[in-house]
Amino acid sequence: MDVDGKRNFLKILVSLENRESLAPYDFEALIDGEREKRNFASNHIQQDRYFIDKHAETLYRVVMVDENCEGPVGYVHGGFSASLLDQNMGRTVLALRGMSATVRLEVDYRRPLKTKDSFQIRSWIEEETERKIVMNGTILDSADQLCVEALGVFVKMNLADLLLVGTMQPSLENAVGYKTIFKAFGG
Repeated sequence: MDVDGKRNFLKILVSLENRESLAPYDFEALIDGEREKRNFASNHIQQDRYFIDKHAETLYRVVMVDENCEGPVGYVHGGFSASLLDQNMGRTVLALRGMSATVRLEVDYRRPLKTKDSFQIRSWIEEETERKIVMNGTILDSADQLCVEALGVFVKMNLADLLLVGTMQPSLENAVGYKTIFKAFGG
């Protein structure tokens, strides 16, 4: 990680940590670590920190990615940016409402993101019905410029839904992989 990237990462962290409504959020405690290791987006992040504002129903994530996620030389691949937004919006729903699945993701690219720089991903719930959650998400660079924005539609999932889309193995642990499900059912 280069010096400017570290400096920008710390600058963004300080700006978020000073907001009263935000609290650090630990997804490692919520998500199964072995499953997370297989997540493409997570494997190319050098620095990563989450903050949640439950009142505003917003999740903030500060990241610095490595050069393995390049599209054009020196810049983050657009598909990787979309993956980060999808992941952040899904984790917002997970933290605030429970399990969900992406059914639609629209991404608009405003300016390129540099590798070896830090940026802030923000996602929030825009609208909600009984089964559907509409999310908005943005990625800002270290200069607070809007680089990528997205609209996502997520469908809420119950235990039966999770078993159907899981690996179809008989055990709940293999099919779902999330610790919160086990806790909810006394596991």
